[in-house]
Amino acid sequence: VMTIALVGALMGGGVFAAFNDTEASANNNFIAGTLDLKTNNADGVTATFDATNMKPGDSAGPEVIELKNAGTVDGETLDISFSYVENDGVEPTDAKLQINKSADDFASELVVNTLTRETSDLLVLVNDVNGNGQKDLYDVAHSDLTGLDGIGAGETKDFKMKVTLNDVGNDFQADGITMTITFTLNQNAASPPLVRITDIFYDGVVPRVESDEYVEITNLGGQGQDVTGWVLKDISEGYPSFTFPSYILAPGVSIRVYTNEINPEWGGFSFGYGRAIWNNTDPDTAALYDAEGQEVSRRSY
Repeated sequence: VMTIALVGALMGGGVFAAFNDTEASANNNFIAGTLDLKTNNADGVTATFDATNMKPGDSAGPEVIELKNAGTVDGETLDISFSYVENDGVEPTDAKLQINKSADDFASELVVNTLTRETSDLLVLVNDVNGNGQKDLYDVAHSDLTGLDGIGAGETKDFKMKVTLNDVGNDFQADGITMTITFTLNQNAASPPLVRITDIFYDGVVPRVESDEYVEITNLGGQGQDVTGWVLKDISEGYPSFTFPSYILAPGVSIRVYTNEINPEWGGFSFGYGRAIWNNTDPDTAALYDAEGQEVSRRSY
């Protein structure tokens, strides 16, 4: 577990926020037999953002955290989770500025610019959960970052993160949060599929019927995935649904299911639906299920 503090404080008379490191992990260690995950090649390492006197619009990072499997057993999957709690600085003396924003409010103003593990961009797994048109810390904390490719015995993978504070107003002075990132390396008998819905093109350019809408699905794992019998569905309306024929989705490859077009370069998949599926004004949610009916991924816009 790595703990990072992001604390806002009033500096002078204008709008000015600062981040200070106030917490450090006591133990960055996950051990199961000889499965031993270390951060920056140590147990109990202090791994923090350090961005004092940070003004709105300034960035923290990118910070790199080295994840190493120091054990003798391969870790097949890696889970990453984010949480945070409110941790405010000293209230400004001006009563008009003593407005206490919640931890969720503050997290929603921290745009996540970079979130990678080695060369994999983890932001493609993050949905705009709060609907504010950006990918921020609130969204990251409420997205599924489990089942990532693991770390072999003796191997090292870099985790990188960068955040930027929005141009927030006076209401956010002295507000802040303490964020905890938890890395869990798993010795699994079988890895879950790392197939995700990575895009929904909901505003087609074909007039009225928008037949060129599509849902993009990507295999982010390191091996091919059999998607035969998998189902893609608009769960906001409950219909329509598309069932995949016999198909192996190669690692790193994206396919698209169009509303009513056949594009072989993207797999040649289509709902075959005669009118627009994805609402342009009232956001929908797409979900992907495996052949046993277990949800694999979902995405809203």
